[in-house]
Amino acid sequence: WGQEAGMIPGDPVGFPFRTRTERLGEVRAVLALNLIEGSFPRRRREEAVLGDEDRRAIAEITQGRVALELSAMTSAAERDEWVRLCAAPDHTLVLSHSVGKGEAVTGLYPNEAARLARGLEDRELPAGAWCPPPERRRLPVDHEFGRALEQEEVAPPLERLTLPELRSRLRPDLSAGITTREAASAAFCAFKSFAQHRLELEPAGRPSALLGLRNLAERAELALFDDPESAAAGLEAAYDELLERDRGRMESWELRLLQKVRPAHIRRLVRQEFEARKVLRRNRPHGPVLLSEIWPDPVKLAGHPVRFRDSIAWIDIIDDLVLVSSPSFGPGLPNDSKDEHLFDLTEPLLAALLRAAVLRKAHPSHSLGLVSTSDSKKRVLNLTHGQEPLHKNSQVTVYANPRVRDESQQRDPIATAAAVQFVKPGIEALNRTEMEATPGLHCSHCGFGEACRVSAAIIRSSEGRP
Repeated sequence: WGQEAGMIPGDPVGFPFRTRTERLGEVRAVLALNLIEGSFPRRRREEAVLGDEDRRAIAEITQGRVALELSAMTSAAERDEWVRLCAAPDHTLVLSHSVGKGEAVTGLYPNEAARLARGLEDRELPAGAWCPPPERRRLPVDHEFGRALEQEEVAPPLERLTLPELRSRLRPDLSAGITTREAASAAFCAFKSFAQHRLELEPAGRPSALLGLRNLAERAELALFDDPESAAAGLEAAYDELLERDRGRMESWELRLLQKVRPAHIRRLVRQEFEARKVLRRNRPHGPVLLSEIWPDPVKLAGHPVRFRDSIAWIDIIDDLVLVSSPSFGPGLPNDSKDEHLFDLTEPLLAALLRAAVLRKAHPSHSLGLVSTSDSKKRVLNLTHGQEPLHKNSQVTVYANPRVRDESQQRDPIATAAAVQFVKPGIEALNRTEMEATPGLHCSHCGFGEACRVSAAIIRSSEGRP
């Protein structure tokens, strides 16, 4: 059987869609959409690449073996198609096209049909109208559809976890310790934070080793090696471990690409690391070290004592300067040419700033710099207001006194202070343990949207409208 022979017949109630008039047959009404100049029907027009003269020359050289259609033939076929379209219905013909500022020009044939037709009824509907106005609704389904559209949109209530026993089991012990990444995630969306850090669910989408390369230097503890040779060997081992971990989840072309760029990527990281050490005046740092060891006391956030139990890859104290390793700050970095150094507040950056706020308690009189090795340069956030003790060159970019901007365009001149204020609602959400989903711009790169059902792909706006 062919594919057509095995098809289940469609529902006879409704409107069949056709793209060519040969399949119209005998019909009562035809609705032709978007009849604009250059679409259908179009007048005689030579092709921009091969004009009629070129086509005749090709036909002559090939002695007719290659016969390309001329513009006159195309326009004649379009004209015949138009005649069949107008002659097909025995009761109603509707010709539709866009009008108004910025819209395309109505085609010649529809204009001629409008001029010659008798008893023509001209209707103009506002752009974006899904249904005719009440006085023009003829069918019961039109009235029902119109009433549904005219109802006031009401945002549905967000689902929350209400079972006390489940909330008790999932509620984190804030005083015992959570990670800054969990707190930052809860500040943007409590549902994602609980799904990822408490339920340990896997986000949708296939993870790629390409993303793991962003933090290859952290994974290999590059800053702790004394010489370029041992650093390169450590990076090679971490690179191979990353490929082996994700080998079964990668396409063959991804694996070949990663293997091909491996030597160049490792050489670049080694060169960048040891040149940056000269610029940053770094000693041999020590690590890894727990953030709770640097500052063991809890931090008061939203009325709750909170301990952070992050592991920091390395820390280096040089006179009055404290340099601390930080994972990737994520997207949202300003362009290097900007003077204001205004950052978009993202989850990775918020977590980094929370770690910085704790470190500032341990070293209140020192300048503080967060060092991230995530791309072609080392990025340093100099978080000491009013000072710029760090310098930059081709391998290092220093952001002095960075400011952050959240989704509501709020700005704060001191990034750590803004981070502490922004994370307080997230701490409250962790303590409530209701797992409420919070729609917003962060939904566009969240892997738990299918579970929460209010992601950016499902809702109409950030207010939760369906």
